[in-house]
Amino acid sequence: MPVPFSDAAGIVPIQVGMLAGISATFGLSIDKSFLSTIVGSIITGAGGTLAGRSIVSGLLKMIPGAGSVVGGTIAAATAAGLTTAFGEAYIAALDMLFIQNNGEPPTSEEVAEAFKAKYLLLAGGK
Repeated sequence: MPVPFSDAAGIVPIQVGMLAGISATFGLSIDKSFLSTIVGSIITGAGGTLAGRSIVSGLLKMIPGAGSVVGGTIAAATAAGLTTAFGEAYIAALDMLFIQNNGEPPTSEEVAEAFKAKYLLLAGGK
């Protein structure tokens, strides 16, 4: 029987790895703990929507059979959408920063601020 809510913790390392790979492609050496902090803060900031989906999918997974399938589908769709948005926002942020800095690497603070802003824009937030 699937364990409700167990999938939430597994997605963050994948997202951090993706952002680290994107950073390397841009020629940046950004610490993974810094990326973990960014991912965590964005997940916290988008908490209401993500928590609602996570709770619904977790509760559905407690129902044997069809509930597990539906809950897993909701969880997978949420994780895929969030991860895609993270990647697109991070690429857009780095691209913008390199243009603004005339090709010079941005600081970690610039990356964090721009990434959050781009993610909120893509996610339809503030």
